[in-house]
Amino acid sequence: MSEAKLLSKRAHLVPGKFRISEYFFEVPLNHASPPDGNLRLFARSIERYEKPVGAIKEETKQLPWLLYLQGGPGFGCRSPQNYGWTEKALDKGYQIIFLDQQAFMLGGLAPIVVEQPDPVYQSLYYKVAQRNYSYYSKYSEDIQRVKNIIHYLQTEKVRLPSGGGIDTVHGGLCRAICSYFRRLMDKEIILRLDSDLEHFGYFTRPTLAGFESTQGFDDAPLYALVHEAIYLQG
Repeated sequence: MSEAKLLSKRAHLVPGKFRISEYFFEVPLNHASPPDGNLRLFARSIERYEKPVGAIKEETKQLPWLLYLQGGPGFGCRSPQNYGWTEKALDKGYQIIFLDQQAFMLGGLAPIVVEQPDPVYQSLYYKVAQRNYSYYSKYSEDIQRVKNIIHYLQTEKVRLPSGGGIDTVHGGLCRAICSYFRRLMDKEIILRLDSDLEHFGYFTRPTLAGFESTQGFDDAPLYALVHEAIYLQG
């Protein structure tokens, strides 16, 4: 198997805290057939950077690497310091490399023991029911608000700022609403949507823009295309 070829490396400092390096690698598209061409990969690494007051010459120690693969599939990595667990890993003596896989698929692989998505969805339905019960037990005033929102979406054609739509099918929740529902169960979003209906009779652009910004399908179409196909075996 061919090793990755380092094309470039640049580093910058987060003063008093971290050294962040940016890499471009080149790897074979198919290790078994090098003539098929290459892929260019982007990655960022992070390590502690603490500059002593006095000049102390110490032997450079190579820290062990911790590789992070962003889930998805198809979503890129944020800047390393923006993950809540980063400092905990650094405290354990690692340097971390974040491989950005927007150009290919790494995350979102199903367990090999799952031959079809049905068991996964059955578990999901149960978890959604639990989350609904928990949410409405805490915020009972939102029961009617969510009903108002769903009724409006069933009777009106709503366009998002990007031009996309929130569709309904057969008077029920469509797949778009189902995918948005994890964000609908957000207290602030529910309040803003219902408030728009009460005061204006429609959803305002700022509210729809905020609603739309929580969805990543436009920026990561790979997720929408293969999220179910990953359960296929063979």
